[in-house]
Amino acid sequence: MTPTGTNSRLLLIALGAAALFTVESWALGPYSWMYGYGAGLETLPTHLALLHDGRLFSPWAPFVGSGVDRFAFWGNADPLNLETVFVALLPPWLANGLHRFVQYFIAIFFTAKLCEEQLALERRPAVLAGVLYACFSYFTFGEMLALPALPLFLWLMQRIRATKRGWWLPLVAGLGFSTLTTFTHSVPYFALFAALWSAIVLRDVSWRAAANLALLVVGLTLGDFPQLLAALATASLSHREGFPPERVDWSLDGLLYRQLRFDYFNQDPLAKFVAWDLPLPLLTVGAILAALARTPAGRPRLGLAYLRVYAVYLLLSQRWLFVGAQNVIGEWLPWVRGIYMGRFFDVPASLLIACQLALLVSLARTKLETARWPQRLITVAVAVLVLFMLLRPKIYLFYPIGVDGWGQMNYQVQSLDRLMRAETEPFRVASVLPLQPAYAYAQGLEAADGWANLYPKAYRQYWLHVLAPLLRNVPRTKEIFDPESGRPQDHYIFLGADLAHPGYGLLPGEDPARAVVEGFDVDQRFDLKLLGLHNVKYLLSELPLKSRSLNLVHAPADPPRVAQSRDWATGLKSPPSRAHGSNLWRKSSNALSNLVEANRRKALGKDLFIYRLSTYLPRFRFVEELRPAPSGPSLLASLVTLSAEELARSALAEQADVGDGDNLRFVVGQINSKQVHSDKITLAVNCSADAFLVVGITWNPHWRAEIDGKATSLIRVNHVQMGLKIPAGSTHVRLRYVAIWQ
Repeated sequence: MTPTGTNSRLLLIALGAAALFTVESWALGPYSWMYGYGAGLETLPTHLALLHDGRLFSPWAPFVGSGVDRFAFWGNADPLNLETVFVALLPPWLANGLHRFVQYFIAIFFTAKLCEEQLALERRPAVLAGVLYACFSYFTFGEMLALPALPLFLWLMQRIRATKRGWWLPLVAGLGFSTLTTFTHSVPYFALFAALWSAIVLRDVSWRAAANLALLVVGLTLGDFPQLLAALATASLSHREGFPPERVDWSLDGLLYRQLRFDYFNQDPLAKFVAWDLPLPLLTVGAILAALARTPAGRPRLGLAYLRVYAVYLLLSQRWLFVGAQNVIGEWLPWVRGIYMGRFFDVPASLLIACQLALLVSLARTKLETARWPQRLITVAVAVLVLFMLLRPKIYLFYPIGVDGWGQMNYQVQSLDRLMRAETEPFRVASVLPLQPAYAYAQGLEAADGWANLYPKAYRQYWLHVLAPLLRNVPRTKEIFDPESGRPQDHYIFLGADLAHPGYGLLPGEDPARAVVEGFDVDQRFDLKLLGLHNVKYLLSELPLKSRSLNLVHAPADPPRVAQSRDWATGLKSPPSRAHGSNLWRKSSNALSNLVEANRRKALGKDLFIYRLSTYLPRFRFVEELRPAPSGPSLLASLVTLSAEELARSALAEQADVGDGDNLRFVVGQINSKQVHSDKITLAVNCSADAFLVVGITWNPHWRAEIDGKATSLIRVNHVQMGLKIPAGSTHVRLRYVAIWQ
């Protein structure tokens, strides 16, 4: 056991290092930096949205993609997670900053403990391993505590084995640990990795070890089970069901995983080389040297420990193995092909890289014990690597996030607050990129667009028809949303990729300098009729728009003078601003002035263009007729050809859902009152004869309907909505969302 005093010193080191790695996220108060991808544009807004209307623990989230099962939201924003508490109790900047601080602290502290107790490293190289884990990670809010807590999981696993307690301890520990994870970052990734670590690194294949790990994983699975179960129930209906399998070819990247999962490394070419391209060859050379090295007598078997960790790293790098297994399983469960298998590697990759580098440094210093200058050279090289990985993100992201970004002000747009207060009926909005959808649902607005890694296949088909004009006029956007071969970037339910970026947003012959004054033509980009059909009442935009179907509701007092592009994935300004000056002093001075000016801009508040769609249709409406269509594709084709007036009077359904001989013409009933909650809807209606009610909520088989207390069937209409026939004289309609575990 490590002395308490030594633990206290390690605690202080981890706290100090965590503060340095995250200083930009908490030191500037409301102006603190918020990285967008996976955090400020995805997870944090989802949590903020759930704070509205008592939705904190609701399983139904209509603000993301017009209706996605809350527990099945693949990856981020698990409501049974500590992130929920951070957002509920703290302002966004502090929730983000404190959360990142905790992430880095846990990662550094428990990696050091893991290396000391399980890899027999001395204190200094063990601390180095913790710091290197932080270096090769760029933790953001969306990752929760799952990835930083991976060493905690391994440490906890071994500590539980060493106790004499009963079977309940690993079960309870796993259940408690589930509050740090979602199923996408725990089961089955943690289970497989922990099993490999136990068998290969710890060399413990006893029945007791297997039973303890199994109970720990069972507890973890039970804690994440509601989300896991909902995802499994939704998966066969999701957009992933029809995805082609990943390809394996005879190339380095075709056979092996090398890339870390962190988006930041993919943006910065230099950091990408250090974090993505360098580790595999460097660690392979290290494995060869470790195999050839002879460990001095009386010293820890560092070389053997290194080879064991490297074996796990190399095994998890085998892309062909995971993709091959996925394709075999996909023959029986087609939706499995839509899962990204790289997480089996990139969840533990940073930890494995850090442990191997620390072991390699320790092994080299042991072999060079009497060679002073080579030892100093190693120390300098390690210090340079740590300083680079500590400072590089802060320097590289200074302008993209610190100056060009909005931080917390992304979620405090006063014009959107006024819009919400002015409306009494439920409605949706959509955001035209480069404005990200998160700006809407972070303030409690329901959005037809957004980030959702698991959503109905029918909704994806519908959305592609919304984008059809853009895909025709700007063909390169098909590479993002609907490529001819391979997989789309599936989690983007976006209105295009940009407005002004040549090739991805700008229309042929369109002049951005003129359009930023007169408005960008969205009739040639989107089918606004289909947006209005799906209850979208307002379009939000950073840039002015023009269309026959749009009416300006609000414009910023200081409209943009230049059409600025932003990356559709990260939300970062493209190209980012740069420091100007003839020398380093002048550039630094100008950069500081730019930051002060950016903070002054943020203090004035963010504002947007808001347009009302003339094609908007209410969430709940009676129609005069129900038109049958022979199939889903033909139904979608008919929706495109019908006028807005015809869509208002009628609903379309597949012939198989309507049946033969049914009355397809109805009277228009009246809705007297409504109570709308995230998972329960009650309507008081008046129907003099048989009527048909369209419910503009994305179709999901887990909704149930009752008319005057009697169960009735829901029909899928307009490809993505629900409808039901209401007999004459009916007075009350009740819809309930019934989760699969209910």
